[in-house]
Amino acid sequence: AAPHTPAQGQGPRCPPRADGFDRACLLTSLGAALGGAERRGWARCAGGGGARARGCRRLKRSAAMARAPGASQAMNTPNRLDAIIVPEGTPKITATVDERLADAATFRIYREDHTVGNLLRMQLLRDPAIRFAGYRIPHPLEKDIEVLIQVKDGASDTPLAALDRSVSSLDAELKWLKEKYEKSLLELQRRKDVEFDE
Repeated sequence: AAPHTPAQGQGPRCPPRADGFDRACLLTSLGAALGGAERRGWARCAGGGGARARGCRRLKRSAAMARAPGASQAMNTPNRLDAIIVPEGTPKITATVDERLADAATFRIYREDHTVGNLLRMQLLRDPAIRFAGYRIPHPLEKDIEVLIQVKDGASDTPLAALDRSVSSLDAELKWLKEKYEKSLLELQRRKDVEFDE
């Protein structure tokens, strides 16, 4: 028997069957009471078990959370731009002389992560004047890195000069890589144009 539509705010009622209630009808009526996209999701839940049943349980939980008081408020998540934009008045990099190690300094670089830290460490270790170079992220919730640099005894360089030289050589390498990429891309486009013209 087809379900009939009761009063406003309720979904269609499902008549009992000999083997119990019609599950598809129940889910559809629940979806009708909820409305919109949830209705389509509830209707999809009508059959099957396994992964579909787990998805339906998730759908039910999210529907209940959406109807909870205060659900329309923004979640307690940090602003994504805070991970890349240095706050006003904060320098991009600060230096601290290491008092435990001779000829060593720690540089804190704000709003950077493993990408810059590992590049700097690798480039610093290529320098023959460097004894030790490493980086760390002080805390997982902080978007900063600390780079520790120690120069060899008797080296005329300071850790700052070594860092400056490494950044300059890294910049030159990246410019070279960009030029090679753009040149190869132009060559590939030229070849494709010739192939299509033939």
